[in-house]
Amino acid sequence: MKVPEHEHRHHHHRPLPPSGAGTVLLDIGEGVGALVVHAPATLCGIEIEIARRGEMNAFVHTEVRERVLPEGSVYAGVFAELPEGDYTLLDFARCPDRDLTIRSGRVTEVTVPG
Repeated sequence: MKVPEHEHRHHHHRPLPPSGAGTVLLDIGEGVGALVVHAPATLCGIEIEIARRGEMNAFVHTEVRERVLPEGSVYAGVFAELPEGDYTLLDFARCPDRDLTIRSGRVTEVTVPG
């Protein structure tokens, strides 16, 4: 089932500053997982939304931001705590909807094109 396009009803702002190594805490465990959406630098500041599969409204959102690591910078949006289940990463920046499954105690990683 394709999730219909949705309207954004929140404020847009300047991109968040880069985060440093060790500043993101994933709260995963029994019944809870996390999602990391890797993206190119051109998507820095873009908001990403996720919905429970089959639903039209965003469940939660995050922003693609620069993540400064000892090896260099990467760009990603991090959903640090999601209940286990099936979700749809909603379309953004010309990236189509993508279905994914969050598993208990695990980090799911996806990469989106620029």
